[in-house]
Amino acid sequence: MKSTKPKKKPTQEQKERARWRRIFKVYGITKEQYDDIDTGSCFVCTRDWSDNVRPNIDHDHVTGEVRGLLCNYCNHYRVGRHRDYELVFRIATYLKGPHTGWIVPPKPKRKRKKRKKAI
Repeated sequence: MKSTKPKKKPTQEQKERARWRRIFKVYGITKEQYDDIDTGSCFVCTRDWSDNVRPNIDHDHVTGEVRGLLCNYCNHYRVGRHRDYELVFRIATYLKGPHTGWIVPPKPKRKRKKRKKAI
């Protein structure tokens, strides 16, 4: 027969211990190592950690190497989708690199047609 007693909710301390046990089990890093790589913001987009932006532990799925902490968006969409490092490097080099110096002329403003007044 099942007990009718309601289960106790875990305390904040228990939640915190469970979090660090999970991080150690999955990524193999301790709280001290985590604190060493935590800069207080996302490495890619530089958004500060807040209630809305929680850090994700970024790691290489092939080698297992922990690279750092990124926000969820950067971890999944900016870094996670670009596995071809040479392509990303070429894009960065292209965007930084010397350009032609040619400037696109501004578009001429369109003249509006005058409305005929109703009689």
